[in-house]
Amino acid sequence: MKLVPASAAAVLLVLAAPAAAVPRTVPLAAHSLGVNALEVSAFGGYGALLRNPNERGASLSRWNGGGAFAGGVTYRSPYFLRVLSPFFDIGYYPLYRSRSLVDLGALGGDSAVSSSLAALGVAVGWAADLGPIRVRAGLALYDVLVTSSLEGAHITASELDGGYLFSVSGSLLRRPSIEIGAELRLGLIVEADLPFVAVGSTVRGKAISW
Repeated sequence: MKLVPASAAAVLLVLAAPAAAVPRTVPLAAHSLGVNALEVSAFGGYGALLRNPNERGASLSRWNGGGAFAGGVTYRSPYFLRVLSPFFDIGYYPLYRSRSLVDLGALGGDSAVSSSLAALGVAVGWAADLGPIRVRAGLALYDVLVTSSLEGAHITASELDGGYLFSVSGSLLRRPSIEIGAELRLGLIVEADLPFVAVGSTVRGKAISW
């Protein structure tokens, strides 16, 4: 009769051991899934205008596009949204250059005018990662810059226009701390009716994680 309580106590200890071990492992597993990070990226390539602007006078030479570059920050969090990540991007896009012959009449007759068109854009939106492919879409604000040179005089004008920015990038080299790949960007400056494209390489990596 004295062995029954001891046996019952042993059985209770065996049954309680797995239950006591569960709270120690679950928080560790849940904590390992929570990784927040700020990711920085850099883009460099060639940008070009997708339509010919209206020009006055006879065209002597023209050049569509130029070297484009951009940088951005993306916030990654499994607790916020596992699929979409908010991003901020700023980029400079040379779009068009030309040299035309215009008639100034009594002011100077035929004269050569050199002009350039560029855009400085700031965009915010959402990025989605589909394996090695990243797709981004956002609203943008562009500062459209127009510069002209005539008879030694330089004239610069600018205006702020709303628009959009879309991009698709793919990773060609992936490491735990850095990714290198190619990116295609499509921008639209709505008020100025200026669609443009930029293609080049991109580098991104985690700057801060917690």
